[in-house]
Amino acid sequence: MGCLPPAPRETKLIGLFMNIQEQYFTCKKCGESKIWGKFKTSKTSIGGRCKVCIQCYNKTYNLKIELNGGLTDEQRRKKRESGIRSREKNKEKYKEKQKKYYLKNKEKICERVRKRAENMRPQLAEYGRKYYKDNSEKCTIRNKAYRAKNEESYKEWERQYRNERKDKSRDYHRVWRQENHEYVTERRMHYKDSLPTAYMITRLAKRGFTREEILQNPELINLQRTILQIKRLCKTSNN
Repeated sequence: MGCLPPAPRETKLIGLFMNIQEQYFTCKKCGESKIWGKFKTSKTSIGGRCKVCIQCYNKTYNLKIELNGGLTDEQRRKKRESGIRSREKNKEKYKEKQKKYYLKNKEKICERVRKRAENMRPQLAEYGRKYYKDNSEKCTIRNKAYRAKNEESYKEWERQYRNERKDKSRDYHRVWRQENHEYVTERRMHYKDSLPTAYMITRLAKRGFTREEILQNPELINLQRTILQIKRLCKTSNN
């Protein structure tokens, strides 16, 4: 059995409701013209909205709470639980709302996060160390993926960091090389054995060539690589 069509009065009310939603009204407190959905809901007012916008209502409500000494523990609990229920019920709506707010207030949010990080630097550092210790494998995989995705920006950041903290960076690398002497030696041997272009440029520079001369004559790099290969072959045959 099909549904009955709406009564003429119901059809008229639905049309009126749709028209109200698209109209703009003036808030009696701030005097700004806003769309119908921006006004505080009310069960007793005509159209289900009062004459004060949500922003002005919240300001008045918060001021009233401050004058009364703030929220009680019970009121805080109820407010928190109400917010949780609302977010769970309207997840997609809240996600969209958060995206819009972030795009509109990006600089303000970044500044707030930066200030919070500066004020809580010791606590955040301790939390980061503990989190990495408990999730080292997960963090390593995530860091590698992020670095591979943002290789150029990561290199630029490292270069800038070293330039701004030359003494600190030099001391750190000296201590690290001393603590990882075997690994460093192995990496250097592998670097020399592979005869990369950067190593060839270093060898040519020691022989008196400038960087501009080497780059303008790339055949010098191939020649130097061939010379080293021949020297190593001769050394191997003599042994």
